[in-house]
Amino acid sequence: MLVQALRLYVAELAEEGAGWFFGVADKQLGLAINAIHAEPAYRWTLPSLAERAWMSRSAFAQKCKEIIGSSPREYVTHWRMLLAVDRLKNSSDPVSVISPSLDCPKARSAPLSNVSWELRHGSIVARSSILSTV
Repeated sequence: MLVQALRLYVAELAEEGAGWFFGVADKQLGLAINAIHAEPAYRWTLPSLAERAWMSRSAFAQKCKEIIGSSPREYVTHWRMLLAVDRLKNSSDPVSVISPSLDCPKARSAPLSNVSWELRHGSIVARSSILSTV
């Protein structure tokens, strides 16, 4: 079943030509993505991620956009939100604990509070608008 799901996912990505899967497969971007996943709370910057990938900042940013389909900042934010939603679903940690643990400043934690309320009240729907507002 998992293999079938991966095949479908890869087939969809191949049509779009961009996505996380292609980023991980890329030797340079894969280094940066692995670093983000290993340390999601680290205050990642374009220079620090480009350094991990052994690339210039401009080349790294351009390659991210082309291969992953988003900027490095958008990718980091999206990954953190996925982790936050997972923690909200599977733990009793409040937003006030989760937000700082993922380097999400208080000013940007309002969407996370909305997700928290929706999760706790059984009405969560995967929405890109929630993820893109952080």
